[in-house]
Amino acid sequence: MVQKTKEAMKNILLRLKKAIEDNHAKSNWINIGVMITNIMGLVVNHSISSEYAEAQDMPVIYLSKIAAIIMCGILCWEFICLVGYQNWEKVGKFIQTIAERFVKYFQNHSRKYRIALFMIIILALVLAAGIRKNVRRNYHTTEYYTSVAEVYGFPTGVGDPLDQEELDHRSGYWRIDDYPYRQHTVLTYVDPYQ
Repeated sequence: MVQKTKEAMKNILLRLKKAIEDNHAKSNWINIGVMITNIMGLVVNHSISSEYAEAQDMPVIYLSKIAAIIMCGILCWEFICLVGYQNWEKVGKFIQTIAERFVKYFQNHSRKYRIALFMIIILALVLAAGIRKNVRRNYHTTEYYTSVAEVYGFPTGVGDPLDQEELDHRSGYWRIDDYPYRQHTVLTYVDPYQ
C-alpha cells in the first residue's frame, strides 16, 4: 500500500515536472502582466457592482469572487512555469539548507534555551497580530463636505472635500468617517457654533 502511494506520488511529480518544462518556453512576463491587469479590473468591477447588487438584491454578482480565485490560480501556475522546474529545484534546495541549519542550531542548545526562544517567538507573533488587528480596526479616513448625497445606500460627499480654511468659515458642514476594515461609514452634521 505504501509502495503504491509512493509510486503514485512519484508519477504525479513527474507529470508536474513535464508540464512545467513544457510550459516554461511559452510563459513570459507579458502573460503575467495581463493576468494581473485582468484581476485588478475584475476586483474594481466587483467593488463597484457589489453595492449595486446589494441595493438591487442580486446575489449573482458574487460569482465574480469565484472567477477572481480561478484567475489567481492561473496566475500562480503561469508564474511557476515562468520560473521553471530547475530554478524551483534550486529554491527548494536553498530552503532545505536553511531549515537544516536552523534545526542544527536548535539541537546545539539546551532545552530551556529552546523553550524560551520558542515562547518569545510565539509572544512576538501574538503581539504583532494584536497590534495589526487593532490598527486595522481603528483605521479611518475623515472628509468634510458642504453637502452629501446617497449612492446605493452609502453617504457620499458632493464636490471636492473642504480643507481646514474652508471649514473655519462655514456655519455647518458634513463629516464622513469611513472605516474600510469595519465596512462602516459614519455621517455627522457638524455645527461649529453649538
